[in-house]
Amino acid sequence: MTTENKDLPVPVIVAPIINEPAHNPIHSWGTARVEEGTLVTVRKSGSDEVWLRARVSNSGEWSGIFSVDLPKGTHSIEARLTLGNEHSAWSPVRQFVVG
Repeated sequence: MTTENKDLPVPVIVAPIINEPAHNPIHSWGTARVEEGTLVTVRKSGSDEVWLRARVSNSGEWSGIFSVDLPKGTHSIEARLTLGNEHSAWSPVRQFVVG
């Protein structure tokens, strides 16, 4: 169990790119201003369905492939960081389209 730390920054989702059709397998990446190895969790927005877990690199970037293929249509994701026993707030929701 982790607790929210408001001082832990929220990760930034860069991809999937808004208004550009994505295709399976979905690749997601972003940035985070935290120490290398911090865990990034990407989930279906508003649910407990995790689609990606990745680690922040020494350059402050994270990336990975979703663990599920998504049907065509609009989808929403959000991400948060976990460091030790603490996690950040969820990022702003990112909508994207699978074509």
